[in-house]
Amino acid sequence: MPEHYLRIYQQLYGLRYTILRYANVYGPMQTPHGEGSVVAIFLDRIGKGQPLVIYGDGKQTRDFVYVKDVVRANMAVVLKGDGHLIHFSTSNKSTISELCGHLERIHGKPLLATNADERPGDIRHSCLSNRKAQEILEWKPNYSLWHGLKESYANTIIGER
Repeated sequence: MPEHYLRIYQQLYGLRYTILRYANVYGPMQTPHGEGSVVAIFLDRIGKGQPLVIYGDGKQTRDFVYVKDVVRANMAVVLKGDGHLIHFSTSNKSTISELCGHLERIHGKPLLATNADERPGDIRHSCLSNRKAQEILEWKPNYSLWHGLKESYANTIIGER
């Protein structure tokens, strides 16, 4: 509804806007509480020596975009965005099980992971197209999931020690 109102205000009053939709943003110092991403929750649990909890079978997918890429995207919008709805993502699907595997390799030793019942209402698959961001803003992500996780781990886990 707010997006609809923005379009109406643009037509009526000339309000300039750009609507930004982000994939699953993650990065260092992200809180694991409230609407914290699974990456922040997993890093918090790794730091506390607790097992990772995977809801469902781990085959659900997400499109993880690193916070530094999101900052660059926001800066590009200020310079080139006007009247668009733009997704910021990597346009790559990763399973929760793959995420756990990456974190285990970065951690350098086995991580205990447990499965819990799938949560009602969780989206099974989520991946956004970043085609408009590339075309309109000349933006694309610089960080792969691996590199973003390594930096997040280093700043969150190692930085705590």
